[in-house]
Amino acid sequence: MPLWLQAAIFLVGSDFMMYWIHRVFHRPAMWKYHAVHHSSEELDWISAARFHPVNIMLGSVATDVVLLLAGISPNVLVFLGPFTIAHSAFVHANLNWTLGPFRYVLAGPVFHRWHHTTANRGGEKNFASTFPILDLLFGTFYMPKKTLPDAYGVADKGVPSGFGAQMLYPFRQ
Repeated sequence: MPLWLQAAIFLVGSDFMMYWIHRVFHRPAMWKYHAVHHSSEELDWISAARFHPVNIMLGSVATDVVLLLAGISPNVLVFLGPFTIAHSAFVHANLNWTLGPFRYVLAGPVFHRWHHTTANRGGEKNFASTFPILDLLFGTFYMPKKTLPDAYGVADKGVPSGFGAQMLYPFRQ
């Protein structure tokens, strides 16, 4: 397969897998690992790097391994890696960009910021990393018009505020 086709398969395949993995991390059994990412009360581009190692290993690393074992060339990661890192920083950026009609094609800051609100304000929606069409297909798209998300963080007051304590949080009883 040509590299461009492998890249397209990788983008779609990884986003599909990450969508479902992301939903699993929002379930009670896995939430403590993902709560680290959602604990940021001020959402900005650096929030894209705030993850528990278990979340990273069972999320993006596992997805990459599955696709590589399925035959995708490691060369695809050479040029898609920087894209996914930049895009993750972009969707977490402190920008009120909706992307207009492209909001259904590519995840943008407002789309993802709604995901970072509390559950009763939309936080259990918008699981796709790159392609919001997945949220449309599975009924989890949420982006109200003329309203912007304004509060972030986790409702569970048991989540520690310090990053080091958050690394240990999932292992506490």
